[in-house]
Amino acid sequence: MVDNVNKASADFTQLGFTVVPGRKMNNPFFSHATIPLAAGTYIELLGPAQLNMISELKTLKMQNRLNLFTDNLNAIETRMANHIAQGEGIADFAFCDYKLDLNSFIIEMDDQGVNLLGPVPMKSVNGGNRKMLWDVAVPESDSLPLFISDITPRALRTTIKMEAQKNGVTGIARITIAVKDIEETGKIYQEILGVPPVKNPTYTPPQNVKITVFKMGAIDIVLAQPTDKNSPLFDYLNEHGDGPYRIALYTNNKSLAGKLNPSLTHKTYIKLIFK
Repeated sequence: MVDNVNKASADFTQLGFTVVPGRKMNNPFFSHATIPLAAGTYIELLGPAQLNMISELKTLKMQNRLNLFTDNLNAIETRMANHIAQGEGIADFAFCDYKLDLNSFIIEMDDQGVNLLGPVPMKSVNGGNRKMLWDVAVPESDSLPLFISDITPRALRTTIKMEAQKNGVTGIARITIAVKDIEETGKIYQEILGVPPVKNPTYTPPQNVKITVFKMGAIDIVLAQPTDKNSPLFDYLNEHGDGPYRIALYTNNKSLAGKLNPSLTHKTYIKLIFK
């Protein structure tokens, strides 16, 4: 989530990413741009269509009256409005499965005590004025991803060329999600992914943090919980609540490995890992 998509696009371009302007979406509130990565994954820069929305939404959130803006919005728009009100930084993530029947999945998750809203119909228009259609299921908790099911075949909907990034980034290594209850959230992820957590993760968590790791293809989904008040994660959870915390990307350029310049990542912690 960024305050200004055009400014963020320029900053991420300076960091060596290829940023592609977004398509016209079916809502008047948000604008976006994408950074296409390998294997169909991408990073999305999402922000308000009008800059005056930022102060309005932040004020409403502080007054606990954000519903005055979101009452007439759908579930995905409401979630994005909350992210804008929270401020810049990593805000959300999504799982996509073209085989996923969202109606059945929502019922299945409800049986497990997980409330998903939707499916919410989404659409965009490509350069040839062809409508691209997909559905989204929206969880109540920010610790869980959005779930996307394509209607328009994904090969047509995501026709953005997966160009090589100038900074050597080839794909997503891991997404770290801050959680207050790692056991309970871990059970939900095991149900969603259908696999148990990794027994012996390949990296050691920071001090005062315990982790649970799930593999999703080549990507690690890392749940992280502070073990005491001395962990920076403790303060982060108190301010932001459960949700995405950090992201790590693979790069084939060893000289660029490390944390990206925080003045250009719009309060998003991004680390490049050489591979």
